[in-house]
Amino acid sequence: MATFCVIGAGVIGLSSALNIAKQCRGCKMTIISAHSSPDTHSNHGFGICGALHMDKYDSPKYVKWAKLTTQYLRRVMEANSSESAENGVREVSMYVVRDKDGQNEYAETHLFEISRFSRPATQTERQSIGLDAKELEYVLERKDCCEDDVSVLKLGNWVIDPDYYLTRLLKELKAMEARNDIAQLRLINKEISDFSDVMGDAVMYDCIINCSGLASRYLVPDDKVVPIRGQYLIMDASDVTDLIRSDCDRATFICPMLDKVKVGPTHQVGRSDTAVDPNDTRELLRRCESLCPKLRNRRIIKEAVGIRPGRIGGPRLEVEFRKFPSSDRPVPIIHNYGHASKGFVQHWGCAMETAELVMKYAISNAKL
Repeated sequence: MATFCVIGAGVIGLSSALNIAKQCRGCKMTIISAHSSPDTHSNHGFGICGALHMDKYDSPKYVKWAKLTTQYLRRVMEANSSESAENGVREVSMYVVRDKDGQNEYAETHLFEISRFSRPATQTERQSIGLDAKELEYVLERKDCCEDDVSVLKLGNWVIDPDYYLTRLLKELKAMEARNDIAQLRLINKEISDFSDVMGDAVMYDCIINCSGLASRYLVPDDKVVPIRGQYLIMDASDVTDLIRSDCDRATFICPMLDKVKVGPTHQVGRSDTAVDPNDTRELLRRCESLCPKLRNRRIIKEAVGIRPGRIGGPRLEVEFRKFPSSDRPVPIIHNYGHASKGFVQHWGCAMETAELVMKYAISNAKL
């Protein structure tokens, strides 16, 4: 019987565990994490999935992961079209507001493959989201902005509500255990400082799946892992139903979820402090109100900070073998971390590839 240990209970860890369990029925699965939902880094995410969440730095491999993720989300919506809390996934219209001189040509090549649809917004649609060319000068960082300088693209995207979605993934794992598709599921809240912490004399795993995000900086160790501080606001604006994004260096999102609207965030590379900064709050409000005038004078429900696990050179998804004193042979460690702000848009594709690596390299170690 194969035994696996997943380190991390965010969207990368839970989706990896689920894909592995589906590939290796009857396995034993342990998930170890310092935090669980709603207190993971993933819970701070905006959950935006689709085109224009990709950029010129994304390799074909990263785009492939995004395609596989959106294909999965299509299946989720087809199986359950209800935008319910149990689903955790919504189909939304996304308006991308940008300077006509600064369009992201690389992302546009993938629009039809990743988004449900894409086209220029009509004049009526531009008016419906209340764009003000003068206000957009601040968001687009240019002077003397007029209506003709602003391009608005309408896309069909998905938004994942992290709180509901992580709960859903965990429920699926527990349901697999109830059906005996997973022989045993253990959930352990514990901080891991070294891989040997999970490979003791009493517990032996055929494979370790490292989805620890920021912790990989010292756990692996990998000095390419960098924190990215993202402060954001949750606002009382239930009438804002469209996802709006400014496509510029300081990308700003207005992101409606099932029961709230997230706006922001900051993108501060190298910072890991989680205290709310009033200056950041003022800046976020200025940017978001300029992008979406409907937000003016709305109540701020919550100010929060999430730390994204960035990595110089992009995500790491590969196998490594390590020898442990308690094992008579090297144990495969599948690394799946460093997705920065693209964890949700790539999570299912990465999880599928992780499961493939487990089947390729770990099953020879397993007692099936």
